Amino acid sequence: ENDELDSASKAEKDIEAEKCLSIITLLSEDEKEKAARTSYKYLVASTSATSKDGDNSEKAPPPPSTEERDKYAMAMARRHLRAENGNEKKALQKMRNTIVYRDKMKIDVIRQCFTKNESDFTPPPEEEEEE
Repeated sequence: ENDELDSASKAEKDIEAEKCLSIITLLSEDEKEKAARTSYKYLVASTSATSKDGDNSEKAPPPPSTEERDKYAMAMARRHLRAENGNEKKALQKMRNTIVYRDKMKIDVIRQCFTKNESDFTPPPEEEEEE
């Protein structure tokens, strides 16, 4: 009986993983990067790899790989897919809406305030809002 439950659970997880993969394949490279940055761990790794080397003699770690980025983007896709009860179309739309909202509210800039090297972080220049 447990084997049946385990195989059913594994099949559900496989279907969910396929749906998540299908969602992230519809995202642009920029959207994938922004989706991955919803993970604080990824955000810190990706920004510390690109931060400026001031007087700090330590070398910055290499940037996360595309595979790592996609893994974290998949996690965001999974959260939205579950919230939308498996509806891929709704999950993709909500995911894109979240990415736009996070950009508009500068969530990554705010989160950067909590890293060790916050003095190294320079927020991007202000963009003029279109009306």
